[in-house]
Amino acid sequence: MNPYLAVPFILSPLTAAIVPYVLMAFDIFPKLNSIGLPLGTPVVFNAFLQGGIMLIILQVIIFIVTTFIYYPFFKMIDKKALKEEQQSES
Repeated sequence: MNPYLAVPFILSPLTAAIVPYVLMAFDIFPKLNSIGLPLGTPVVFNAFLQGGIMLIILQVIIFIVTTFIYYPFFKMIDKKALKEEQQSES
């Protein structure tokens, strides 16, 4: 329960759900072909089975966007941990 990561923890899944929905609604990316794949199917492989190369590209885009959402919060935690470490050394 890290309060610093609460915002990206909520914002990232919302973004990862809304962005593909909007892109598929405007026919920028193909819609899923409703194949019922098992839950443990690897990420890139399930995208290929669902819609081909375009959905693999979409998964990579979503990964990059969620990384950018989390990065400032991790950076803030890292600065705080560095400051605490420097204070404990002195």
